[in-house]
Amino acid sequence: MIFSNLLQPGSKVVREIKMTHVTLSLDFENANAVRKKAYKFLAEEEWVKLDSVDTVWVIDYPEYNYNYSDDVRKIHYNIAKTLKQCAKDLDIERINYIVQVGDRLAIQRQVTYKYGVAEEKGYAK
Repeated sequence: MIFSNLLQPGSKVVREIKMTHVTLSLDFENANAVRKKAYKFLAEEEWVKLDSVDTVWVIDYPEYNYNYSDDVRKIHYNIAKTLKQCAKDLDIERINYIVQVGDRLAIQRQVTYKYGVAEEKGYAK
């Protein structure tokens, strides 16, 4: 961009240029029983499944910039919210997942659903 030095960090123009790509890999408790329903759920949430690889999905967040920690937190929150809803709607006891936002390090997390409550936390065996 010709006048990039005139833009303030975080300006709308800069954010539009820096689309954030997210990769998500999942393992479901009782995978065979819930896989098709879970795939349908994620597709309805605009995730795109990668071909020839089980449970790897991608999504773009054009409104967020992975260089901004606040934006990355919003993305992680959105993913956790989506997976908690998936666990609740499909009665999945546990979803282990790895997510990579932009070029940041991948993190491993877990969603559990028990007694009508879905929680997201650090991965535990």
